[in-house]
Amino acid sequence: MQPSSHNQLQQLIQGEKELVANLLELLKHEEQVLVKRDVDGIEKAVAAKQLIISELEKLAVERSNVLKNNGCSDDKEGFEGYLSQLDERTSTALEQEWEQLQELLKSCQDQNQVNGHILDSSRRNTEKALSLLVGKGEEGDTRLYDEKGATDKSIGGQSHVKV
Repeated sequence: MQPSSHNQLQQLIQGEKELVANLLELLKHEEQVLVKRDVDGIEKAVAAKQLIISELEKLAVERSNVLKNNGCSDDKEGFEGYLSQLDERTSTALEQEWEQLQELLKSCQDQNQVNGHILDSSRRNTEKALSLLVGKGEEGDTRLYDEKGATDKSIGGQSHVKV
């Protein structure tokens, strides 16, 4: 084992935890802008997420290199193997950092699913509104309303609303 590699690994994991915590807050903010349908806010959130994810990828590569340089694979088994080479106190501290990172990642995944459901619902509502605007109701019904509020099937399929 390379000297001080556990310090380097701990710093990398702490950096990842900080970035993932920032990502979680950003995902929560994204939920709010999605609900409000704030296009500018959504665009800013997406750009900020991309920056954070890019930084997380860099740290993950560094973490992988530390494990590989110590003869371990960069997966769960490799991390556990690395921990087994350390004294108990150091191993326990690193394991706790890792578990906290995993919990934050799970929270991000859960929040991302919430945001995905909001996007999906918004997409369905938009599709439904567009369908109505082009004269297609549910199940291919092409009824439109005329100026008296009555339905008129004679217009079906046209891409405008009869006024």
